[in-house]
Amino acid sequence: MRFTALARQRPLGSFFALAYGISWGATLIVLAASHFDLVDLSPLDTGLIFVSMLLGPSVSCLVLTALLKGRPGLRRLGASLGRWHAGIRWYALALLTMPLLLFATLWLLGIFVDAAFLPRFQWQLFAVGLVAGTF
Repeated sequence: MRFTALARQRPLGSFFALAYGISWGATLIVLAASHFDLVDLSPLDTGLIFVSMLLGPSVSCLVLTALLKGRPGLRRLGASLGRWHAGIRWYALALLTMPLLLFATLWLLGIFVDAAFLPRFQWQLFAVGLVAGTF
């Protein structure tokens, strides 16, 4: 059975299969390139893993929308992204809460437990996370 036919019959299951496949597939590629040495992962490797986890659901959403609804569906999706349904403060709260909580937690662990927990902030990954998180 072709993926398109399966996606038409079971769109939610297809979304989850594609999202997990993209996210974990890319993660396994990065880990295989580092010989599955989790202790010595570089910041670039962890950044790539983070980005692949964020892009999996976003890419699968776009792929399934294109497969099932075509160009009109993609246009409708793009138009709905431009409409603001809440104030800018709510979007800022939604997008910044998790990164700030993570930063505060790592900072406290770095001070009270071990300096290895101190966050090594990378603006590029933060920006990619914000952009990918909006899709």
